[in-house]
Amino acid sequence: MLSLFVILWLMLLLTRIFIDKGDIILFIGKFHNDFLNGFFRVVTRMAEGIAYLLMAILFLFIRFKSSIAIGITGLTVMVVANILKSIFAYERPFLYFQNNGMESMYQKIEGVVPYVGLTSFPSGHAMAGFALMGIISLYIKNTYVDLLLFFIACLIAFSRIYLGHHFLEDILFGSIIGLGISFLVFLMMEKWKNPKIEKSLLTFKNVQSSEV
Repeated sequence: MLSLFVILWLMLLLTRIFIDKGDIILFIGKFHNDFLNGFFRVVTRMAEGIAYLLMAILFLFIRFKSSIAIGITGLTVMVVANILKSIFAYERPFLYFQNNGMESMYQKIEGVVPYVGLTSFPSGHAMAGFALMGIISLYIKNTYVDLLLFFIACLIAFSRIYLGHHFLEDILFGSIIGLGISFLVFLMMEKWKNPKIEKSLLTFKNVQSSEV
């Protein structure tokens, strides 16, 4: 997944270098339709707290260590994203169009309220999406699952541009930071040597039963 990510990341970075960030938003806005509007409103939630919670619960039945790692990853993403957003304080797309006298060109989606703050860079959702899919990938270690997780992470990141909440550079740097967080958390967890966290709810119960 990493090599594919690097290739795609560099291609999109080159795209951003040669095309204005506002033009990218406007181009993608041309493809708005009822189906995609609903689809990406659902997809974007796959990087939110509820997704992390569900995955953490699911992995309790696989391995305690991976469940803990997912929780730590989510908390780290939240802290890092908030710190970086406050440092850079970049305009959200809607505010950018407003400040440049192009508000009428911004293509709103029914039911989606445009963000107007200075919290555009980096994209927290892109960061969270790639971090979640990255940490899961590191524990599952299956090529086909890796590709599926990578595809989901890309959809989450793209949804932020499609919904008009972020620019291309926001998701590019959010994604790479998210992957970095997942790798760091994984390395940290691998250094934590404790037999209990290597078990799962299923094996833990079996061990208790055998001891009785």
